Amino acid sequence: MIWTITQNELKRIWVSPIAWILFSVALLVLGLLLLILLNNFYSELQAQLVGLERAPGLTDLVIAPYMFWVGVVGILLVPLFAVRSNTEERQSGSHVLLNSAPVSATQVVLGKYFALAFSAFIFTLICSSYALLLGYFTAIDYGKTAAAVLAVFLFISSFCAAALFIASLTRVPIIATAAILGLLLLFVMLYMSGSASASSSELFLYLSNFPHLTNLLTGSIDTQHLAYFLLTMVLFLILCIRKLSHER
Repeated sequence: MIWTITQNELKRIWVSPIAWILFSVALLVLGLLLLILLNNFYSELQAQLVGLERAPGLTDLVIAPYMFWVGVVGILLVPLFAVRSNTEERQSGSHVLLNSAPVSATQVVLGKYFALAFSAFIFTLICSSYALLLGYFTAIDYGKTAAAVLAVFLFISSFCAAALFIASLTRVPIIATAAILGLLLLFVMLYMSGSASASSSELFLYLSNFPHLTNLLTGSIDTQHLAYFLLTMVLFLILCIRKLSHER
């Protein structure tokens, strides 16, 4: 039954031309960003790295920053489909039919989440193919690149779980969208506050998802950062399941 709900949600996302348009615009913007990073590397940074011992290469100075922006664009784009999945259902009243079906709240929530996570996976895979194409023309560190792809996928998919919970709290799409963007702004503020020299805080840095992404983008797979994304994912999914169970 989870797979049936996932299939239905994927059809709702990908049949709509809005998803294709948004993804196309995102790919165009990210492609231009990669060209800018490459031009900056070959015209300015490469000359400065000559003679340096253990100098960072193209993977560190081009692919890692590019994948960071893939993650940023991804959490601005993919979680918004949660509004279509949850909030618009409540607005139209079609969620009543799903709630009355012989399926558990866990199956409903997981079905919707897997559709969002699969969309995040496809987005990450397509965007990362830009970076992988560089390996055909020059040497790149495939280990660090693979770690960056994993980091971005976890970054987006964990935020999708938070967006799914927020979207289940209201019937108004614009409010749900504003709340999701508000949560993203909160993560940014925690990161900026925690990393500021005057008010640095390890707690704020841990609560924000951006430091965990940047640490994984260095190629170091630290279980502390993996655990953060998994725990965030599980926490918001449990909250969403309890919310749906309470409604029933």
